[in-house]
Amino acid sequence: MSRAYSGGVTSTCPICPRSPATLRLERRVVPVFQNVRYPTAAAAKAAATGRLAISECDRCGFVFNAAFDPTLAVYSTDYENDQAQSGQFRAYLDEIAARVLAAVDHERTAVVLEIGCGQAAFLMQLAGMPSARFSRFLGFDPAWRGGSMPPTVDVRPQLFDMTTAVELGARADAVVSRHVIEHVAEPVQFLRDIGRTIGPDASTKLMIETPSLDWIVERAVAFDFFYEHCNYFTPETLRYALERAGYRVLKLEAVFDGQYLWAEAEPAASTAGAVAPPAPRGLGVAIEALGRDGERLLAAWRGKLAASGARRVALWGAGAKGATWAALADPDAGLIDCLIDINPRKQGGFIAQTAHPVTSPETAAARGVRLVVPMNPNYRDEIDRIIRERALPFAMLDWD
Repeated sequence: MSRAYSGGVTSTCPICPRSPATLRLERRVVPVFQNVRYPTAAAAKAAATGRLAISECDRCGFVFNAAFDPTLAVYSTDYENDQAQSGQFRAYLDEIAARVLAAVDHERTAVVLEIGCGQAAFLMQLAGMPSARFSRFLGFDPAWRGGSMPPTVDVRPQLFDMTTAVELGARADAVVSRHVIEHVAEPVQFLRDIGRTIGPDASTKLMIETPSLDWIVERAVAFDFFYEHCNYFTPETLRYALERAGYRVLKLEAVFDGQYLWAEAEPAASTAGAVAPPAPRGLGVAIEALGRDGERLLAAWRGKLAASGARRVALWGAGAKGATWAALADPDAGLIDCLIDINPRKQGGFIAQTAHPVTSPETAAARGVRLVVPMNPNYRDEIDRIIRERALPFAMLDWD
């Protein structure tokens, strides 16, 4: 999951050509990757860094990292952001699989193409649906590590492009791309390339899922701005990008308790170039406030820890949120003991730049951790259940 697309760096809006943008939040040195597992602390400290220059288009309000360099974000099998170990996330994948099934013509068996399929968790979820009349599942992802797959599932360890799609010789009835477009330097061109593969057949549906900028701003989640994500969509800007790329948007709504946006679209015959941009909603001002208040919020959070006593602290969640929060709150790795993750492939590794270790819940307990901070509020109940079921000696402290 989550791929970089080969495109150029731009200092103007990626979806609103030649439009100037205003810098809203800057971090001069940040890790390029939040989801790479580094095998040693030394390798983590030597990880590649980039610059974050979160900017807002003056014309359409699109928010993006103007300093993003796609040549730094080269994905490989070291990339690990599989969330399927979480029962709560698997239940969410069931919901998304049902959305795909509802969007596909049931009069014939269907071929599903997923662009940026990660370790094929979602394709496997689709393949296991007894009610689905899918005949073939195609996936593309350079982070694919291989493994045993049903004969109907075909995953290629490479970036998706038109050439490889033609070589496969299969007509896709549904194209799914989950948590990819926010990593893409040229999102409109990315969508157009998918459209050229689909062709003019409006019966083929494109489904896009991406994080919601509204959720980040409304919850004041300053650590949800990081290098892997060069684009930050609202419903208005996601619709605009799809329409500029030549699609008719059929459905666009917030999912996963508001954290993500889900869009369904089909090829449209209308002239994409005539689409009017949305009016900016002023989210850049709120992002500027997040930047100004950042140190104050971090100081308040450190005060929470000081008030809780001398207990060792761990962040629960070694994904992008946890890695970014650790880098902001504890750059010298003197405050946070470790990051906890239930994904065994992350355990035993280290996060970029700060070199905090990533452990299982049990290993964190053995290290003396007694206070855990859940990084994603959507998993708070699941974390609480794991703590109780495994009789772990943890109390929870929320970051917000």
